[in-house]
Parts: sequence; structure tokens; C-alpha cells
Amino acid sequence: MRPSDGEEQLMGVARLARMAFADVDLGPLRARLLERLAWNGKDANALLELSVVGGMTVHTMDPVEIFPYKPPQLRKVFGAFRQTL
Repeated sequence: MRPSDGEEQLMGVARLARMAFADVDLGPLRARLLERLAWNGKDANALLELSVVGGMTVHTMDPVEIFPYKPPQLRKVFGAFRQTL
């Protein structure tokens, strides 16, 4: 989306993290951020949010068979995060 067309407001890291921890599908947001970066590769705010979306998605998709130590640790992190909300 071109800025002159009414650029979409960014959400911020905290809101993105809440969405990821609530198992919201971040795929559509990822697509919009990639589109925004395709139009303006210097959009540091969109790049930051895209990196958060990517990080949150990757950690929840890692196969347990390969990373058996992750689920217990992620549950601790997610639980601590939820308590702070």
C-alpha cells in the first residue's frame, strides 16, 4: 500500500506478541508487511514487525521430535508473558 493511499498503522511488538501467544494466524499480517516492504524497502517499522512475526511463527512451528526441549521452555516463557498482561 502506498503511503499516500493511507498507510496502515503498525501494531507494535507487544500487541504482536499477544496475538502470537493467543495462536492468532499471523500469515495475513506477514503478507501485508512483505507487501509494504516491497513498496518501501527502507520502512524500518514494518521490518521490525516482520521480524517479530517471523520469530513468533518459527518458534511455534518447530517440530518436537527435533527440538524436544523447546515446548516446556516455551510454555514457561508464554506463561510468564501472559502473567505480565
